[in-house]
Amino acid sequence: MLPKDAFVVSLLATGFGYAAPPDSAASPIVERVGDTVFLQLEANSFNSLTPKQQALAYWLSQAAIAINPIIYDQQSRFGWRQKALLETVVANKSKVDPAVYAKILGYTKLFWTQARRRNFCRDLRPKN
Repeated sequence: MLPKDAFVVSLLATGFGYAAPPDSAASPIVERVGDTVFLQLEANSFNSLTPKQQALAYWLSQAAIAINPIIYDQQSRFGWRQKALLETVVANKSKVDPAVYAKILGYTKLFWTQARRRNFCRDLRPKN
């Protein structure tokens, strides 16, 4: 759980050639999956917002979470089922071969991020 005074936004950066400075102890890079980079940014100015602005930021973040299932349904008639299947496999780590699990976990993370793009299933197919 994040502290109340921290407003953290996770962003996806792909293809921007981002690299953290080598001497940076607090890198914003949380993880890499292939050429996709996951960043975590902290908005230190959140504390300077008025209570009304802070509440608005909170409710906007809740709206973004609430619309998530709708996005999967709009992208593909199988999108919600694919998401549920992948998340079920990821949630049952002990029942999956570790080598296979690592690949499924990476694919699932890309699936989550690519859901906002058109043709995300085509983009995630293995290249021959």
